[in-house]
Amino acid sequence: MNEIVYCGVKFYTDCSYYRFKIGDYPSIITDSVKGTVDITYKEGMNSSELCRFLSLECINEMKIEETKNFIHYHTVTLTLNGLKFRKITEERHVVNIVLVEDHPSRVVQTYNKTTMVLNVIELKDPEFKEVLFSGLKYIVPYNKSDYKNYEFYNFPKIIIDNKSLDISSNNGYINKLRESHEVYLIKAIDYEHEFFRRLQGICEEFGLELTRVNREETLRTTSYISYSINQTPVKYVHVRSKTYQSDVMCHMVPIDYQLRTPDMVLYFDFKNRYNNVDLFTNFTEFYTQDRYGGNWLAAVKWGVLTEDFNQQYNVDDNSNFSYQCNFRSELYFYEIYDKNYNYIKQIIVELESAGMYEKK
Repeated sequence: MNEIVYCGVKFYTDCSYYRFKIGDYPSIITDSVKGTVDITYKEGMNSSELCRFLSLECINEMKIEETKNFIHYHTVTLTLNGLKFRKITEERHVVNIVLVEDHPSRVVQTYNKTTMVLNVIELKDPEFKEVLFSGLKYIVPYNKSDYKNYEFYNFPKIIIDNKSLDISSNNGYINKLRESHEVYLIKAIDYEHEFFRRLQGICEEFGLELTRVNREETLRTTSYISYSINQTPVKYVHVRSKTYQSDVMCHMVPIDYQLRTPDMVLYFDFKNRYNNVDLFTNFTEFYTQDRYGGNWLAAVKWGVLTEDFNQQYNVDDNSNFSYQCNFRSELYFYEIYDKNYNYIKQIIVELESAGMYEKK
């Protein structure tokens, strides 16, 4: 027997075709020969009123839409990584599955949407999965034994209409629902960490140590380069740029350096290699990974060395006599808003509207 839900009205029939039409008096007529079910309702009647007249089950109180012709009923399924669900409503339904760790598990169900916010820690409890699936109203699992060892992944905005879907996902990223500044796909600090990691490797090959200003006391060698970032990233837009994308920001960060070494040979070798684009200045671009593993290109522009080379020893911050020179680079990169952030904001709004969102 077919279980059919249309506009909030639930009924059972062996027929494969059904129709809702406006008439003078509510009625339900089954034609077993033709395999049709004709349901008549008065104009302006909602699903709750019609179900009371015909002793049917009302799943959701809503306005009834007339079907011009008979509709052929067929089972629509949704398979997520092998776990099969059945959509019980005839209308379009949207499914969201979101993995989190900073918010308790919650399920928001409306007639046209099911949103599952699942805490990855709570999912480790098999009993929790049983409670979760037993409470689903509009998409129900076919076999309860299938979900006991089921591993969840993120499934955003799955639209189930009149065709069955079989979807796979390996997206196990854990989202954050609490208020956070982590709204970027990739940000300035990601580029800076990768830049200094690579620069450290170049310095070590040349016999130098790279350190931040005011950290000289932790040095292991007397030949070193100290750096300082004296301002936050500034927005940089090319003069020929015609298109504007609010979620993409081009930034530039100036970085100042100072070379200190008691080794005259190393000192002048560094100067020659730097000016000849053999050292530092040949490092002009690199890739940095975003939070999902995608690569983003950053560019480096190097300035000139200062010309006032002092060939007499000066005392550095560690009381060592050394030569010194200063130079600067500019780091250019893109900071990108995470489009997933807007999706998460929508999930939070759904939880708030249902009274299920917990801020702390």
